[in-house]
Amino acid sequence: MKEENIPKILEAINKTGFITEFQVSNILAANGWFTINNRYYLDDHTGIPREIDIIAYKTTKIHHLLVYTALIISCKKSNEESWIFYTKKLNKTDPNIIFENLDNWTNEKLLTNFDSKSKLDEIINSQLNTESNLKTFFEINNNVFAMQEINNKTFALKNDQNIYNSIVSILKAKEFEQNSLSSRKKNQNVYNFFNLSIQDLEMLEFNPENSQDPIKEINHIKYLNRFILNKKDKFHLIHFVSFNFFVDFVLRLNQLHDFLVREYSKQLDEIERTFFLNYSLYSTYLGEITKSISNEIFIELKYYAELITDDNLHITYGIDKENCILLFFLGIENDKAVDYCNESKKLKKRIIANLEKYHFFPIHFEFRGIDHDIPF
Repeated sequence: MKEENIPKILEAINKTGFITEFQVSNILAANGWFTINNRYYLDDHTGIPREIDIIAYKTTKIHHLLVYTALIISCKKSNEESWIFYTKKLNKTDPNIIFENLDNWTNEKLLTNFDSKSKLDEIINSQLNTESNLKTFFEINNNVFAMQEINNKTFALKNDQNIYNSIVSILKAKEFEQNSLSSRKKNQNVYNFFNLSIQDLEMLEFNPENSQDPIKEINHIKYLNRFILNKKDKFHLIHFVSFNFFVDFVLRLNQLHDFLVREYSKQLDEIERTFFLNYSLYSTYLGEITKSISNEIFIELKYYAELITDDNLHITYGIDKENCILLFFLGIENDKAVDYCNESKKLKKRIIANLEKYHFFPIHFEFRGIDHDIPF
């Protein structure tokens, strides 16, 4: 390599988006975010491997639950082009627009049966007028109905292909990551996804309804639209953020993660408090648990204690709401067998281990004979 070529090579590199990716990753890392650069995924339509610039995440553990805030990021840089976003006032009563604040995934069935996502959406909506940080991420007043590039020197307008490519790469990568979680994650997790397009270029908003000031430079705009991905028709939200604003934006992301952690913590407290009052909560994992312990209880009672002669046991469950006790019914009228189960340290240890596997709080239980509340 010739020495005189180094400045030219550096100048060429600095015109690419790789430096922007590097700087974005460093800003995130400095704020406690883990970053994965240039991650590959399979395009859901073509099956061709594609690349997303950055995946970043923060995680906090609450009891047994890992709460993730995950960012899917595309970075773009241009010294010659600006991006123009055409906007009009959003009709929030339009039935054709469906906006859910959170795009999340969880394998914690207690959260699902608690209707966690809807409850958190309601909390966000109720605080939008008072919490400025929530407004940054969830309040949408203007609808972006078109986008274009414009040359900074000739002012020639181009189509939206580069902008659209940024959107598509983000959404396809996010869907790929989201759909892979069920096969990868074994512990209880909740992921909250946010889509970011970071622009190291000038961003402009043009609003023809504003005759006094129709065009202005912006550092952040939210784009909401309907896309079909993996044959699923859904609205997605993308945050377009100026690189010059990104340091401040990350500070807001930090606050957003802290907010989500607090709200999930409150939800888990509420799940524990109302557990025995809500059938969908206390029955969440009991089918799996009773199936797991039934054979062991049967073998213990028939072959070791020799208290039953049946060929099997049909164990069911219920609750004592007044005393907040989980009940396991053996399905037999045999007081000695019931007493044996209630006194057996081995069986109690086995059941406690099963309950702790699925629940983050202790659950008191006891054995009974026949469930007389069964209607048939």
